[in-house]
Amino acid sequence: MKSTLSFVLFFIFSTIEIKVKASDPPLQKPQNCFSTKQEDCIFSSGKKNLQIQEDKVVLNLKENTVLERREKDNLEFISGTVWIQNQKPVQVRTLYGKLESANGEFWIIEKENKILFRSIIGTLNIHLNSDVLRIPEGFQIWISGKNNLGKNIYGVPEVVPMETHLKLWAELFTGTREEFKEKVSLLKNLYKDNRNESGEFYQKIVDRHVASFEARKNVEKIAEQKRRVQLQEIRRLYFEKVFER
Repeated sequence: MKSTLSFVLFFIFSTIEIKVKASDPPLQKPQNCFSTKQEDCIFSSGKKNLQIQEDKVVLNLKENTVLERREKDNLEFISGTVWIQNQKPVQVRTLYGKLESANGEFWIIEKENKILFRSIIGTLNIHLNSDVLRIPEGFQIWISGKNNLGKNIYGVPEVVPMETHLKLWAELFTGTREEFKEKVSLLKNLYKDNRNESGEFYQKIVDRHVASFEARKNVEKIAEQKRRVQLQEIRRLYFEKVFER
């Protein structure tokens, strides 16, 4: 596993280039609706990757990705792949459910008649079949069409496969190789406990309830509080690279 990841990192760092940022979608309907702040505006990245920044939200669209702006901070995902970085609440509707992110970073990926929701920073709330699925950072879940009971089918949340994710991330990353390498290192520290915690998380999903952790010893509580502070600092450093450069 380590050797595979090292090879992927070496390949990405040796081939990634600085990409040119775009400020306005090349395809819009009605014409110029995005730049004039119109609602009900459908826009597409066309044949190239595209990055758009508005206020405290950055949209990174892979080629041939289509979104619709329904109203302020309310989007609809139509097709393709989008990576969203948000420092304020955002809602995204899809064919298979509505996603809400208060503050964080996430991906929506269309693949083989399924939509993949991937949480990178923060928690995603997905409204589906009258329920709310909470997807913590470092996890992903797929959702597809409806069964014979009229409910959408979805998978079990799983840890984000970093080897696959790094390749996709590199395609849309607009910074330098060193900046990319630094962010990968930050995520590695943020996710280091995810695989150990995934078994417990899966069990909670299967049981269809959110079980609160039992009270722990004072020493364990202090250790957890310290870890939260450290993770918050990692998030702060991560977002500085996006919004303060």
